[in-house]
Amino acid sequence: MIVANGIQGKYLEYQGRPLVRKGDEIYLGDMSDKGYLFMSIMAKEEKLGVEVPSMILIQVINSADKKPVKDMQKMVKSLAEAFEFGTAWLSRYNR
Repeated sequence: MIVANGIQGKYLEYQGRPLVRKGDEIYLGDMSDKGYLFMSIMAKEEKLGVEVPSMILIQVINSADKKPVKDMQKMVKSLAEAFEFGTAWLSRYNR
């Protein structure tokens, strides 16, 4: 069970962190930690009849003031590539 800012519930997890998706926005991490990851799908392309992200804004957000501390807009081959960059930044920031 994840407890963040007084909200309790069960979430999908990725690498032990809560993962929430709302439309084209993806949030990863516990809001009570020093920071969390925010990703926004900026552009999509169709591959084999399915829309997949082609450009993603990746940001590490400071939980206290909700301001980005690191960000990058990246053309990606897959969502997994964006998660790879983002989780590395988030781990370093939350140390």
